[in-house]
Amino acid sequence: MAIHGISAFKCVECFLLGFILIMLVHRCECSRDVLTLGESLSINQTIISENGTFALGFFSPNGSTNLYVGIWFAQIPDKSVVWVANREAPLRTISGVLKLSTDGYLSLFDSEGRSLWSTERAQKAKASSVMIMENGNLVMLGQQNKSESVWESFEHPGDTWLTEMKMWKGMRLTSWKSDVDPAPGPFSLGMDPSPGKTQFLLLYNNTKSYWTTGEWVVDRFIYVPELTISGSTLVPSEFVKYSPTSMYFRYLHPDASQRIPQRLVMYKSGDLRSFYGFANGEWNVVWSAPRDMCNVYDMCGAYGVCTSLNIQFCNCLRGFNPKDDRTWYSQEWWASGCVRRTPLNCSTDSFTQLTDKSFPDNVIPSMQTKHATVKECTAACLTNCSCTAFAITNSTPPACQMWFGDLLNVRNSANARPLFIRMAASELSEGGESKAKRTTILALCISLPVAAMAAAVFLLVVRKRRRSGQQGGDDEELPASLRIFSYKELQVATKNFKAKHKLGKGAFGVVYKGLPITPKADVYSYGMTLLEIISGRRNIDLEMQDSSKYYFPTWAANQIHEGNVMNLVDQRISGNADLDEDEVKRAAFVSIVCIQEDESVRPSMGEVVLMLEGKMEPHAPQLSASLQVLVHRHAGAQQTDSSI
Repeated sequence: MAIHGISAFKCVECFLLGFILIMLVHRCECSRDVLTLGESLSINQTIISENGTFALGFFSPNGSTNLYVGIWFAQIPDKSVVWVANREAPLRTISGVLKLSTDGYLSLFDSEGRSLWSTERAQKAKASSVMIMENGNLVMLGQQNKSESVWESFEHPGDTWLTEMKMWKGMRLTSWKSDVDPAPGPFSLGMDPSPGKTQFLLLYNNTKSYWTTGEWVVDRFIYVPELTISGSTLVPSEFVKYSPTSMYFRYLHPDASQRIPQRLVMYKSGDLRSFYGFANGEWNVVWSAPRDMCNVYDMCGAYGVCTSLNIQFCNCLRGFNPKDDRTWYSQEWWASGCVRRTPLNCSTDSFTQLTDKSFPDNVIPSMQTKHATVKECTAACLTNCSCTAFAITNSTPPACQMWFGDLLNVRNSANARPLFIRMAASELSEGGESKAKRTTILALCISLPVAAMAAAVFLLVVRKRRRSGQQGGDDEELPASLRIFSYKELQVATKNFKAKHKLGKGAFGVVYKGLPITPKADVYSYGMTLLEIISGRRNIDLEMQDSSKYYFPTWAANQIHEGNVMNLVDQRISGNADLDEDEVKRAAFVSIVCIQEDESVRPSMGEVVLMLEGKMEPHAPQLSASLQVLVHRHAGAQQTDSSI
């Protein structure tokens, strides 16, 4: 019995020892920062830099089933990807390996052994190992000289510029095609290829420049002083010039000892953003360009019109509708542009005149005869079915400018010359207008009696409620005094009604505990304070003669939504000649962005500061659901009061 007991004890001891060894081996494998000849990574493995800052492995963008090999911040929850190996060759199978083959090349293979991506053509020599560095650089070391780099990811950038990475002439950051597709998109950042030039350009389709840093003078770019050698900035930089054709620009860290994550990203929307630090579930934006998003080439797509400092940057030209309603009205992406309501018919088309729109960019000057007139230009454009618009130049003598194909980069402009856009005859004909008028009159004749009956019922209900509410005090008439939550909001707040969030239940149902207050609550408070500063009044004032202004944020949001921003300004300073309307509009937009009902769309305080300083354009806010309800409620109340 004793022998059996000792044997059993030794078996248990051996089992525990083996288990510990397995865990240690697994731990070593997961925390290694290098691949050697013949080693590989499967889709559930990673290699991690020495101090755990960056990881190399497989990932899938949110909403995609494709797999990619990439590098990301290992200690940040949202897995911010900074580099992708196989941008244009996704792994579409459920298995694959990244392998440093015995021939010294790093390659990605699918489940059938086919090579999807390899460093072979770009390597200077065969490699002995692959290492992920603490700065996010993936480095391959040579076989002949183990300390020599024969290939590195910093020399083949994606959409992200990391600290210590050198951007040489000929290298570019290129945006993703979409949130789920890291393939190269239309926007890129690179150094001006012209000899001797030291400026960086934002490019559309590698040809059209729409923003520049200006030349590097002494220690900074002339148009972007934020990018400087000075240590006082959050975007310190270094420019090294060897010759007119050999130079690089390096993105530095303000304080390398603090190990605060930092990156510069070329976004699919065409803007460049610098992030410094990650806190409370989001990156802190410290700088972005261009400041005016309407400068982004093709911002609103074909036949879209861009308006700076508007709640919605993009709108369609008259006679056109959004091509993709979902992305257009979500105010996330407008590049899909607009399409005609009525297709063109070359033989019967006509033109509509616009006097408040800038000229499109895709212009082809026409060799028109002297003293061109509207009639002559119309006839010239109609002879070519591809001609979509024309204008008359200010030259002497005047000539026609004609556009062919889709119209791009149209902006609202108060001082623009007339632009004539080709339209289907039915969009402009008198017959079409008369038909529309007849339809409108018929609809009114049918709907007015129904509307009158509905109004009568509505008035009776309102009067009854007013009588019953007179004893309730002024507080019951305060707009937004009660908040009605949607099912989705309750679902989010209770984490899908999980039992662990239940506080109790009774005759009125189950009571759940809510979510904790987040830093975005301070953003909301700041937005409310900013509104009071602009207007010079309290946000809640029951003594206002106009009942729609009792709750000022509602009225203010409606005015901004309708483009009447200056109506918000304190009347005591509204006529002041020194009042900067652009600054007022910017502050008003920021205030409405800050008080959005959905805290996920509110900016961080860092972004708020950048918006107010003019270094970042305010996001395009929508009226939240509750504010929309209140706006309509106020409008209805005013109509009711006037009818009574």
